[in-house]
Amino acid sequence: MIILWLILIVVTLLRILIASMGHLNEVEAYLLLCSQHLDWGFVEGPAGVPALLRVSSYFFGSAVGSVRFLAPLMMLLASFFLGSLAKSLRGEKVAWWTVIAFNVLPLANAASLVMEGTMAMTLLWIASVTSAWTILSTQSGKNKMLNWVVFGAILGIGTQVTYEVGWLLPVVVIGQLIRQRDKSNFLGALTALMLLFLGWVGPLWWNMHHDWLQWSGMTWDSFWSWSLPSLNLFSSSPLLWNLPLVIPFLILGFYNFIPWRKQSKKSAQGRFLFLVLVPLFFYCENVGHNQPGFELLLGITALLLPGAVDFCLKTSWMRRIGMIVLLVIGCFSVAFSAGFFPRLASVEALWGFPSARGVKGVQAVSVKLLRLRATKLDAAGHAPFLIAQTPGLAALLGRMLPIKYPEMKEAPSVFIPESQAFTSQCFLWPHYADALSVATIDPLYTEEKVTSPFLGHNALYITTEPIEDLPQTIQGAFTAVTLIDEVTLDNEGQPQQLFIYWCENYQMMAL
Repeated sequence: MIILWLILIVVTLLRILIASMGHLNEVEAYLLLCSQHLDWGFVEGPAGVPALLRVSSYFFGSAVGSVRFLAPLMMLLASFFLGSLAKSLRGEKVAWWTVIAFNVLPLANAASLVMEGTMAMTLLWIASVTSAWTILSTQSGKNKMLNWVVFGAILGIGTQVTYEVGWLLPVVVIGQLIRQRDKSNFLGALTALMLLFLGWVGPLWWNMHHDWLQWSGMTWDSFWSWSLPSLNLFSSSPLLWNLPLVIPFLILGFYNFIPWRKQSKKSAQGRFLFLVLVPLFFYCENVGHNQPGFELLLGITALLLPGAVDFCLKTSWMRRIGMIVLLVIGCFSVAFSAGFFPRLASVEALWGFPSARGVKGVQAVSVKLLRLRATKLDAAGHAPFLIAQTPGLAALLGRMLPIKYPEMKEAPSVFIPESQAFTSQCFLWPHYADALSVATIDPLYTEEKVTSPFLGHNALYITTEPIEDLPQTIQGAFTAVTLIDEVTLDNEGQPQQLFIYWCENYQMMAL
């Protein structure tokens, strides 16, 4: 295995080099912006990935390679946990080929080149299941308490990236207590629960102050609230061409772990399936809500790889087929990561498939916006403030535009439109409705009265929408909205048309 890890270290260095040659995408830019304003949570999810970006940018700066530096390292660490799991399940030879197969998967390669959360979630799912399996497969009481402590610590850390990973704890507790009812298991399970709850303290506090925005994804009713996916989901998403590469591993992996097979009845490995069912449950939920769930798909595929590899190693003819499949997938993965399939770029951009290409041309757009600001002063000499359609676009532009507004020192460079939705009334940075003057409390009302220092000022709105599709939060917040310019960005290898609108006389809208 030493030779394998030396090869993977070299591959990791190559991944760092390739990742640094691209551009930040909208998700990375927004997470990087969140990392500069850390909290215990954000509207889009937990604070773990922004915290990692804060550490990375603190030591290495905010260049593209510095932002993505941790992703290839997390891929290497995920390979280590997966190799350990495969060795425990099927032996060292299976572990060797499992790690190789995992590293040639197109989705794994793509996720290891960007820092938008997919690799972090995949790593923590693999690490959590590996730790859980260590507890379920331990026969004696040796190091049992230590295993519970490690499991609880991983779950507590994993909660900072994905809340759903905590559901592994009751599965392990039930499985272990049914198998061995002794004091060490009760005490270990209680210790793991305490560590998990310790990881929940910060996110719970944040959610309590923001109407429990994120925890709805963990409830049972959220699973039953979706309908069957439409055919358009599979015809317009990367699932169409990603699933054919994944389905064989899923089928062979499940087949090899079925506990009622004659040769597996006396084996404890059948219980491993119950651990895999946890991420599979939430993956089905994501698909039902028309979300790709790539991090869960990658984690499930990785967890079932040992069974698929072991199946292929049974006989010589299956080994040959397995090698051919692995070679084909590896060639496709290298070609895909190198950008040899430009027609898939639009699908990547639409569905958020991890891509190191990123968004090009942001600096040119920023220069044009600066020129427009300099020539569009109002009668009082105020330059217009900037608004972008999405948080990601606002973060990309704001990264190139360090604007200091005299109206408010702490205001972001580029804002996003106000939202009338109840679930968006929490603090979302950057948000130009948050750039408010000090509130005054009125005892006759339950809400604080606030005013914006930008009232009566003009703005530039940057969006991909034509004027007839502009949101009411723009059309209703200004007395006049006029198209004044158009620019083009290169988004994940595809041209993206941006419209710049001149918005006059900002006025607060009633919620």
